[in-house]
Amino acid sequence: MKVLISILIGLLVMGCGKTEPLGSGSEYNAGLATDQNTTKAEPAKELSLEEKVVGAYKSDGHKGNVDKAGNKLFEYGMDLLNDGTFVHYMNGEKTFEGRWEIKGSEIHQILEGGMVAIYRLNPDMSLTNAESLLDETLLKIPEGIQYTYTKIKLETNKTPSKSDGKRWAKAKSEPAKALTLKEQAVLKEKAIGAYEYIIDGDTYRDVFLENGIAESYKNDKKEEEANWSISKEGEIHLEVKKGFAAIGRINPDGSITAFAVIEDGIRICLPKDEQLTGKKIK
Repeated sequence: MKVLISILIGLLVMGCGKTEPLGSGSEYNAGLATDQNTTKAEPAKELSLEEKVVGAYKSDGHKGNVDKAGNKLFEYGMDLLNDGTFVHYMNGEKTFEGRWEIKGSEIHQILEGGMVAIYRLNPDMSLTNAESLLDETLLKIPEGIQYTYTKIKLETNKTPSKSDGKRWAKAKSEPAKALTLKEQAVLKEKAIGAYEYIIDGDTYRDVFLENGIAESYKNDKKEEEANWSISKEGEIHLEVKKGFAAIGRINPDGSITAFAVIEDGIRICLPKDEQLTGKKIK
């Protein structure tokens, strides 16, 4: 996830003082006069970090973004605009946008609702989304699903359209029809249990308890707890933090797939390559 096009903008300003015209003296003296009166080139102006990172980027996604034949499934794009806003794309289609700022050597992208995606600035000037910030809680993204973006264009003056991202988020995530309380209870009973999935060699396990608490483990070490429930649409809602919930569905084989999130009332469907499926182990 690469080699970035370097940014090097130099302005050489050459000025020359007056010299004696050739023929008025010896060739040697004329040349000497020219050398002594020539203004030296000014050094190139150092770009600010903001100027260096503004531009268009692309990413191949995480390590699993390939089909069985090894072909790339999705292409991701990102614009950091010089007006302090950003736009993300998937296969050329806008997905979401917000504003960005620099914090030390990191790029912070603030999304609607306050969630912050933190991009690490690499030595080659590429950007890697290694962490996220939600309600002042720092969430580290497993290396296997991190995205690294490489710059493909030095600057961009595109103007984002906020409506496009919102239409995409809503159109891709229409919920199913409402279930009765009895049907919800049946689904909850079916969902109770432990689910396991592997990311980049690490084993994760989510345990959905009958009391509505879900426990999360990494390599058998408990990391956190959250509340879970079955919605009237028959989905599993895992309230990670106030205002932010992960949405899962129960598959025919009993596994659970996390396919969307709800952030401050806005429902966003995850691309297929970012969805996680946990196999029921007990």
